Amino acid sequence: MADRLDESINEMTTACEYVRRQRAKSVISVEAPATLATYWLLEHLKEFETLNPSVSVWITTRMSGQSADFGANDVVITRGEPSQYPRLRDSRVLFQESLTVVTSESVLSHFPVRTPQDILAHKLIVSATRPGDWESWFEFAKVKEYFFEGGHRFDHLFVALHAVRMGFGSTVAPRELLQKSLERGDFKIPLPKMLLKGQSYWVNRTLRAEGKHIDKFVEWIGRLAEESVMSVNPPGARSKSRQKR
Repeated sequence: MADRLDESINEMTTACEYVRRQRAKSVISVEAPATLATYWLLEHLKEFETLNPSVSVWITTRMSGQSADFGANDVVITRGEPSQYPRLRDSRVLFQESLTVVTSESVLSHFPVRTPQDILAHKLIVSATRPGDWESWFEFAKVKEYFFEGGHRFDHLFVALHAVRMGFGSTVAPRELLQKSLERGDFKIPLPKMLLKGQSYWVNRTLRAEGKHIDKFVEWIGRLAEESVMSVNPPGARSKSRQKR
């Protein structure tokens, strides 16, 4: 009985110590688009938490088409110009998308890619939240006489990327988001110099965002964005802005 009592007391002490430590931490609430959060922010977040053990970052994801919640979060990451949003404390551009074809090793083993035209042998995966990405990329790459027949069509890009990773085909996605996934070999970029510029991502501090812990996070995510951009653009990469359609 005494052993069980000692064990219970130790467990309560540990739980109280955990609560005390958690209350001592500064909390940052961050809302981000689902694909960016899944493939970029969460992949690197432990780096920030290791550097800043007294700060906890809580992530909320937002689907395309959903309104950003500036009232409930300290930091909101958006895609597209922030001028359409209500008054903010400040906004900084993170990076402009470099859209490229993303595929898998299994697809490339059956359908190797040497020229943009070779992509037409792949099953082309489409996401409803990114209408026109394939058409814009084909126009940029000067690929003609393409057409979409059936194929996989998903609501969101992060689902399309999961299908790509499973070997079901290829899609167009921002290269900046995939650094860690590429290092692990989850994806392959068959034409790394064919980069079509898309929209920009912004980090926005809301009116409720105050404190040095917020400054640290914004500075960290800015450096992370710079590193992602540097990893994307090899020397001589061909890049141009998306044409308005």
